[in-house]
Amino acid sequence: MKTLSLLFLALCVNFSIAQVTLIPQGATWKYDDNGSDLGSSWKDAGYNDGSWSSGPAQLGYGDGDEATTLSYGWLSSLKHPCYYFRHNFNFTGSTNGYNSIKMQLLRDDGAVVYLNGMEVARSNMPAGNISYGTFAEDNTGDENAFRTYYA
Repeated sequence: MKTLSLLFLALCVNFSIAQVTLIPQGATWKYDDNGSDLGSSWKDAGYNDGSWSSGPAQLGYGDGDEATTLSYGWLSSLKHPCYYFRHNFNFTGSTNGYNSIKMQLLRDDGAVVYLNGMEVARSNMPAGNISYGTFAEDNTGDENAFRTYYA
């Protein structure tokens, strides 16, 4: 069984042909890789992630192409089932005329993406409530391919 991990690398707002990049590839992310169940409050905008580690994307382990290597715990055959990632950004312009948010997601094996506490994308994860122990549906697919989602 492989672990659930999220490597969310770009968040863009689209307007016709104009595009504003809010989180560029290679951005520094806050992450929690200690193997604890953080419940559901970690995804809320006001959550205090001040004690979390941080590092540039790509975040992960095992492939050798990571900019930030995550801990999988003390036993390689019993890796953490979940990793938490956060990136704060501010959009100070007017939202008039913007019709969607385009997200490019790099993940292995599954991910759920939240914006201000609301789910906006799900990739290779089962339907329904997601918790710390929820595993990806399978571990197939190209973990080096960006997947595009709109919200």
